[in-house]
Amino acid sequence: MRTILQIDKLITTLGKGKHDTGEVIAILPFSSKSAKEVRDHFFEVLGELVRNICELELKRKKRKPEDELSYTSNPVIEQILREIEYSADDEYDLERFLNQHLFGQDNRIKITHPYLYNLIPVPEKDVFKKFGHFIHNVLIQENEEIIALFKAKETNDILTELILNKLELPKREGIQKKEYQPLLDGFTKLYQEDLLYISKHKEYFISNFPLLTHFYIF
Repeated sequence: MRTILQIDKLITTLGKGKHDTGEVIAILPFSSKSAKEVRDHFFEVLGELVRNICELELKRKKRKPEDELSYTSNPVIEQILREIEYSADDEYDLERFLNQHLFGQDNRIKITHPYLYNLIPVPEKDVFKKFGHFIHNVLIQENEEIIALFKAKETNDILTELILNKLELPKREGIQKKEYQPLLDGFTKLYQEDLLYISKHKEYFISNFPLLTHFYIF
């Protein structure tokens, strides 16, 4: 690689002879204190990353005590049910089936298609949203192939295609600011090449997209 790390710029930004937070937020979206928390919620951060890629929002619904006994407390299930026809007698079984098909026992969505990453909620903390934004700015940028990969809803699975076509997330308002930039452009290019390469193999991509991204971020 011909690009080199800008050591002088890093020293100036971080401060002379100090090893504290300082202005490190100008380079990374988190401090050492929040690094473990980000690592423990990396799956959720990927949801924010993909929504950055697709320029979509995931609306949250405030839960009520009575919602705990209802499958339709999940806004994803609610939206799908609004878009399909079914009899009142089948409502409970359909809700339960969709819930079991889309979500695991821990209520975490089952990723069977790249678009479904958009449905992963992220904790209501700035550090998680900033981290998703950071990965987007540094590793994804404006790569049209990667954007198309996560926006596409085509699949050979008829049930998954039906669900995806019934899901419409609201577009993200305003233009996303580019707050971060890569110091090593060649590193970003390698990630994009690796990501597009494994995307040619659907099941391998679904299983290893989180691992690949975590590796490059590390």
